[in-house]
Amino acid sequence: MPQYSSELYDLAYNRKIKEAAERLHASPDDAKYTNGNNWTPLHVLAWKKAPVSLVKAVYKAHPPALQVRSSKGAATPLDMAIDYKSTDEIIEFLEAAEHQQMRTAVLQIANLSTNYEILSKKCAALEKKEQVSNKQDKESNNYEEISTKYDILAERCLVLEEEKEKVKGEENAKIKSVTNKCDKLMEKCVFLEKNNVELMQKCNQMSRSFAALENSSNSEHKNDEKLSDKFENLWNKYENLETCKEPRVAQTKDDTISQIAVLTKSHDNLLEKYRVLDQAKDNLVKDNLSLQHSVTELNKSQKKNNETEKTVSTIMKIIVSLRAVDEKLNASVKKLSDRP
Repeated sequence: MPQYSSELYDLAYNRKIKEAAERLHASPDDAKYTNGNNWTPLHVLAWKKAPVSLVKAVYKAHPPALQVRSSKGAATPLDMAIDYKSTDEIIEFLEAAEHQQMRTAVLQIANLSTNYEILSKKCAALEKKEQVSNKQDKESNNYEEISTKYDILAERCLVLEEEKEKVKGEENAKIKSVTNKCDKLMEKCVFLEKNNVELMQKCNQMSRSFAALENSSNSEHKNDEKLSDKFENLWNKYENLETCKEPRVAQTKDDTISQIAVLTKSHDNLLEKYRVLDQAKDNLVKDNLSLQHSVTELNKSQKKNNETEKTVSTIMKIIVSLRAVDEKLNASVKKLSDRP
């Protein structure tokens, strides 16, 4: 709080009117001085019944002094003028001044109230504007965040597109490879089926040939037995003829020997035929074993073909599932593309 000179106060207290007027003219701020009892020079002039001109001059120098109350008694300059029966001019002036201050204060209060309402409206408008601005800032931040997320999703979609194209290329290559393998397997199947039919036909033909050889072999064995019986009979006759000494029996002996020679030759021919039949039989057995082996291999190939068909079926299922995933990815990309 600034310190003011007490010289004007002292002059007024001592009722040195001329000196007090000169001091007020020289230093108007002395009118703001207060002593220990919170008295101002205006209090002293009202109490001392000073000339009204000096009272007016001091009041003009510091109008708020009219509302200053003393520490003891809480008296204003007007209260002191009335209590100490100052002049009517001083009392009237101070009352008029106080009334004017009150009127001015009321007007100021009214103006302040009006200004307060205006300021309140402005504050409300500013607050609303600030809320709108904050909302816009928040929406802007949300938009930036959404834009950032959209950019990230767009980048992910591009990566997914590249991966999808790569996977699609690999799938197409695998499908092409599997298709080629399937075509080759189908060709092998057709070839094996054709060979199977031919082999079955050969098996049937060889079975018929083998049955014919068996029948022929049985027939030859029967002939061999008949020849053996004839040979034995002729040999017995030959031995009987050896013991006979008649001349006509010698002729019969020669005929018998000739028949024995013919029978022996027939027997040798039969043995040769048996040998050929046995060899053909062995060959047929070998061919039959070879055919059985071929049939076994053919069955194995058919099993492998079945397993290959199962593998192809599994691959086709995988391809279908991959296509479903591809459709989902395309739908996601479309949704992202449709977003603003």
